[in-house]
Amino acid sequence: MDLFGKEWTEAYEKQINADAEYHENGKGWLNPIRFISIDGDQKKAVWLDLKNGICEQSLSGEAALTATSSYEIQAENKVWEHLLATKGDPLVALLTGKLKLTKGSLFTLSRYTASAKDLVRLASSVEIFEKEVEIEKKKLGTVILTTEHNLTKDVTLSIMKRRINTDVFPYRLYEKAKVLGIWNPSDINFDQDCSDWDSCKPDEKEVILHLTSLFQSGEESVTNEIVPLLLAISGEKRIEEELFLTTFLFEEAKHTDFFNRFLTQVAKTKANDLDRFKGEKYVQLFDVELNNAMRILLTDPSTENQLRASVTYNMVVEGSLAETGYHAYFKMLEDHNLLPGMRKGIGLLKQDESRHIAYGIYLISRILIEKPELKPIFDEQMSRCMELVVGVIHEIFGRYEIMPFGLKADDFIEYATDQFQKRYDRIMKSLEKRTPFAEA
Repeated sequence: MDLFGKEWTEAYEKQINADAEYHENGKGWLNPIRFISIDGDQKKAVWLDLKNGICEQSLSGEAALTATSSYEIQAENKVWEHLLATKGDPLVALLTGKLKLTKGSLFTLSRYTASAKDLVRLASSVEIFEKEVEIEKKKLGTVILTTEHNLTKDVTLSIMKRRINTDVFPYRLYEKAKVLGIWNPSDINFDQDCSDWDSCKPDEKEVILHLTSLFQSGEESVTNEIVPLLLAISGEKRIEEELFLTTFLFEEAKHTDFFNRFLTQVAKTKANDLDRFKGEKYVQLFDVELNNAMRILLTDPSTENQLRASVTYNMVVEGSLAETGYHAYFKMLEDHNLLPGMRKGIGLLKQDESRHIAYGIYLISRILIEKPELKPIFDEQMSRCMELVVGVIHEIFGRYEIMPFGLKADDFIEYATDQFQKRYDRIMKSLEKRTPFAEA
């Protein structure tokens, strides 16, 4: 039977309504949703009327394509088959552009990541789809078994036995850092910032303090956690990468210093005032996921653990959450002509972060080219951490009935999604070319 066909849809509805986990996780969702599969010029769809963990009605065929729907997700048929065969994460599929949200709010949809995973799990278990699942699994297995890499690694080399390779990408990042990364937080003048701060309304001060404190705490966390990766890379005698990572550590320390100066000199807040802004998802991402992913390298610097560390640190914390926050924060201040010292520091900081993220993409692509069998680890770590990123954004906006300065949650989600898709695409293109990412 065809995926999204009449019998498949009827069986899927029964699976949904018999599942206790979905009953619980789907509570609060009240919107009809349509899933569309595209195969050449042909479209087929399944339409589900989902309310509080129950599917009240399902449609297939032409009726599914024309029924009123608040949410709509499209993808090619092979993408749906791959997602169900691997029981993939629908949030990551949306963030990487494999699934397209053509109707509805991603911000609202992202509140229901657990129920979305349930829907994928249940679709995968529909009996008439088992044949397609097995075919897709065999394809995936073939890719892993037949993939060969053309990179070599000699961890016995030392700098005394060879010269530094100045042509490789990490060394070129090191060269840029020596020029662009030499700025001093103490040189930034906060006089006008102090005046602007005094003129802000209480709710405006609150959101500025909220975002700045999360930035400061985040930068302190990544400063604390980068050393294990440096040691792991050093242990493999990758001197060019090690040279760059020394600038990485220096720059993260400066970012921590910069935000601390603003909080001390402008906001004049005490350190113990800031913990109130840390939500559950923020703590889980920084104090658990980031800490665990980095610290395990001290005792087990395996390639697998380096991959998890870079995904968490570079791809998610820096490349999705921090970059989104800095972009929105800078635009907010610029639109209202506020805090010129803060804006100057953010601009310099973003230059540093662009190099950090570029190295992360290089490292991830290098590892996956060397060991393609680790791709499921890459996917799993992205899924877990990106769900936390979305949770952090919900936590921030959940504190305010009306967000000061006109900040919009959907803008945060859309920018994070766009940046995540770009980085993911660069990694995938590098894997296709069998060459690690090398674009500054």
